[in-house]
Amino acid sequence: MFVCQTRILESGTLADSYSEEDLELRHGDFVSVHDTGDTSHLAQIRTNPTWSETPPEGSPFRITAKVSDADVRNSGWRLLLPVRVAYTAEMAWTPMQTSEIGRGQKLVIRTEHGNELATALERPLAVRAGQQHPAEMALIRLANDEDLARAKKNEEQSQQAWTICREKIEKHHLPMNLVKAHTLLEGNKILFFFTSEGRVDFRNLVKDLASVFHTRIELRQIGVRDRSQIVGGCGVCGLTLCCHSCKGMIQSVSIKMAKEQNLALNSTKISGVCGKLLCCLAYEYDAYHDLNKLFPRIGAKIWIGETKGIVKDVNIQTGSVRVMTEDHQYHDIPYESIQVNKLTGKKYADPPQKKADKEVQ
Repeated sequence: MFVCQTRILESGTLADSYSEEDLELRHGDFVSVHDTGDTSHLAQIRTNPTWSETPPEGSPFRITAKVSDADVRNSGWRLLLPVRVAYTAEMAWTPMQTSEIGRGQKLVIRTEHGNELATALERPLAVRAGQQHPAEMALIRLANDEDLARAKKNEEQSQQAWTICREKIEKHHLPMNLVKAHTLLEGNKILFFFTSEGRVDFRNLVKDLASVFHTRIELRQIGVRDRSQIVGGCGVCGLTLCCHSCKGMIQSVSIKMAKEQNLALNSTKISGVCGKLLCCLAYEYDAYHDLNKLFPRIGAKIWIGETKGIVKDVNIQTGSVRVMTEDHQYHDIPYESIQVNKLTGKKYADPPQKKADKEVQ
């Protein structure tokens, strides 16, 4: 039989599934699965099926049939294709009518600046028909050879435009740092992205550039995080910058996220190469936010046996709470052992066993 991992569309959960027949399934296909109660669910393949003699241990989901894109849409879902826009490296989502678009496929999409090339990151995903994504961009067409040739020619023009614009900036003594020049796919506009500490009067610069390239010129001032998104780089973790690789997936980052994760509020520790808060603070925030509700807050009173103590530290990774008792002794208590007296509301825990006591047992 063939085993793979599927995502149940209704619940969004990942589940190990198996197929007793070779349905020629691959990553991204939509299937119908049945649980132990013989209830049918719509799901999407998330890993390429592999051969196995037995089904996954404890797996209740059996793949019974492959589902067409039309049936998926008729069931109240629509298809969104994750793509990366060429010139900003921004991640966006494009509505599709078919799931037969694979990773690496080039497309022409409509951006806020005009039509531009984008690259599919994987096959389309299913979302609720009424659900809108904030980073959706309309599909114009699949890119053809003419589009790819034009994009290559525009890239050469963009490099030339960047060099000329740098010279013009120095000529006009403007306090701005040019980040990138990009010619849109149709060649009807050249975008120049720059950073600056304040507002810049670049009207004379635009006139000079227009006289050279004889097309529409647009200068856009961007922030330091946007600059990192376009230029890219390596973070302190050794991986590609989040804003460059995951733009469009990360929401706003706040200092509250660092506090919730009990991180030292040292600007050099929680700031990225752009000087702003690390994007990765948003990754585990929801998990920490939920877990912190299970742990007592720092400063809370807990009785250790017959001795009153105060919570001094909480370690979510180890699942322990450090309590200092009145005799100034520290005890690491598993948070699962902390109980609440329903009558008095007091929190208490049994004294932790000493190492010698554990060896005797």
